[in-house]
Amino acid sequence: MSQKPTYEELERRVREPEEAKQLTESSIYMDAIGDVLIVLNQHRQVTRLNKAAIELLGFSDDEVHELTFEKLFPEKEHKKHYEEMKIGIDTGTVRPFETLLLTKQGREIPVLFSGTALKDVQGEPAGFVGVARDITDRKQMEEDLRKAHGELEERVERRTAELSKANLDLKHEVAERKRIEQALRKSEERYRDVVENANDAIVITQGPDIKFHNRRTEEFLGYSAGELDGIPFTDLIHPEDREMLIERQVRRLRGEDIPSTYPFRVMNKVGETLWVETNAVSISWEEKPAVLSFIRDISEQEQLRSMLQQAQKMEAIGTLAGGVAHDFNNILGIIVGNAELAMQDVPDWNPAYRNLDEVRKACLRAKEMVRQILAFSRQTEALLKPVQIRGFVEESLRLLRSSIPTTIEIRENFTNRRDTILADPTQLNQILLNLASNAAHAMRETGGVMEVGLRDVRLGEQARGQYQDLTPGDYLVLTVRDTGHGIEPDILDRIFDPYFTTKEHGQGTGMGLSVVHGIAKSHKGASRVESRPGEGATFEVYLPLVEGDSEPDSEETSALPSGTERVLFVDDEEALADVGERMFMRLGYEVTVRTSSVEALADFRAEPGRFDLVVTDMTMPEMTGVELSRELLRIRPDLPIILCTGFSEMITEEGALEQGIRAFVMKPLAVRDIAETARRVLDRGQPE
Repeated sequence: MSQKPTYEELERRVREPEEAKQLTESSIYMDAIGDVLIVLNQHRQVTRLNKAAIELLGFSDDEVHELTFEKLFPEKEHKKHYEEMKIGIDTGTVRPFETLLLTKQGREIPVLFSGTALKDVQGEPAGFVGVARDITDRKQMEEDLRKAHGELEERVERRTAELSKANLDLKHEVAERKRIEQALRKSEERYRDVVENANDAIVITQGPDIKFHNRRTEEFLGYSAGELDGIPFTDLIHPEDREMLIERQVRRLRGEDIPSTYPFRVMNKVGETLWVETNAVSISWEEKPAVLSFIRDISEQEQLRSMLQQAQKMEAIGTLAGGVAHDFNNILGIIVGNAELAMQDVPDWNPAYRNLDEVRKACLRAKEMVRQILAFSRQTEALLKPVQIRGFVEESLRLLRSSIPTTIEIRENFTNRRDTILADPTQLNQILLNLASNAAHAMRETGGVMEVGLRDVRLGEQARGQYQDLTPGDYLVLTVRDTGHGIEPDILDRIFDPYFTTKEHGQGTGMGLSVVHGIAKSHKGASRVESRPGEGATFEVYLPLVEGDSEPDSEETSALPSGTERVLFVDDEEALADVGERMFMRLGYEVTVRTSSVEALADFRAEPGRFDLVVTDMTMPEMTGVELSRELLRIRPDLPIILCTGFSEMITEEGALEQGIRAFVMKPLAVRDIAETARRVLDRGQPE
């Protein structure tokens, strides 16, 4: 076997002319190739670079022989090259792979590298020829494609996000769409739950047409969904508010700046008027202008407002009634006092005596009427006492006749054998007034008959089921029957509820029948109603009967108490002061009269022991009766004082007694009242 030629021998052969010629031709071929050619010896040293390689890598011819294979590639690529070169030497060919060539300046150039192992004549490894193709443009193109692809993906993702409201890639698009559809369904369900269960009615209208409404709209208007769909919205508005509402909606759709929240009235299915408050905004519905309204039922608030106004009116009436009562009682005091004094000067057989007695009785009835007015206006407390209701009802009906239209006939139907009840006359008057007012209202257009009846009944144990809250016993039944339009069955159970009314706004507060019901219950009775549409209504009030008779109206005939004590009588009304002086003088007392509380105080201070009793009016200029009493008691704590008043909201009887005043009496003063009170105060020496 021949020995392997040495390096020197190979070098010599290369220098030989023929070989040199071959090398020169190969160099020409190599330089003509546009790809990079790298020739390595078996020691991985570079022996030859073609022209394309020198231009690309920037090495000079002198620097080529100093290069090694490793210096042509970045260090990070060495391992890959080693493995690929090893495979290439073993197999004779290096498969193309991508790598980086390193220029002289250190710039990395992407190339597609392949190669072939060199063999000597004996077939032994003699080196390696590598071919590198610059793929910078391709890489740039790939990068551009990647960027373009990335931009496309971003656009696709953005578009997908816009459509699906989620940041998902294409492979999850179907699942995301399903999720979104499910979310939309849940959202719609929640929306419907919110809208359908809202406390406010929600309505969308276009012109007169209702395009949408929620369940609450149906509930408070009393219509079904199908019925509302066929009713113009304007037909639901109260006629007096219809023009205002239409005008506001038109102006709103024009874009004018008008209030979005305001009240108005609607009519429900049964014709009741309801107060509502709307919050309206302009929207687009099916690409057309529309109005979205949130409507809240404020009927109760409006009723409370009306009640407040009514209470304020009643307060004003009460204030006026108090002033009128004071002046009227003073006038009555003058009349009744002079009448009684005159009766003492006229023999009882004289016709004038009877006339004077009628004047006196009329004044006392007027006094009771004033007390009822004050009680009705909440200026006095309710007073329960035995009342014979028949006479009371007869008198009340005489007073009602003037306030009820003449087209309504009032009939009496009294069949009761007993009629004494324990009640407050003022509250009885309220019952009769409210029932009569309701009956008259039911017949205001057509006229008719109002029948007021009284009967007594005995209720046994079986009555508990029929007459709620009533215990067995004897009752007097007050009945008010009318021939009006009657009451619809669906509201019959509600008429005694507070604030419930079928009257137009301003014609009633819905409290009348509830007051009747409340007074009846407070008297341990009950109220009930029977009615059919077109056949009128019958109201019954059950009140427990009591044994005995009412307070007697007859006058006592015993002698009037008298005395000889010294009395200071104070009243700013000269006529009353004169009557008071003559009353006390007739009774035997020594009387000093003063029409000024300031003068009276000065007289008393001058001689505190001069007077045994002081009788003073309450309402006086400069110093009230209470203030005068306070100053007098400061001087003489044991001084008996009687405080008289026609009306005063400044002090009550309890308040007067707590301050040391011995007695508190209401005007007008009858002779017997003042005689008995004066004697009682002087004899007992203790506060009444």
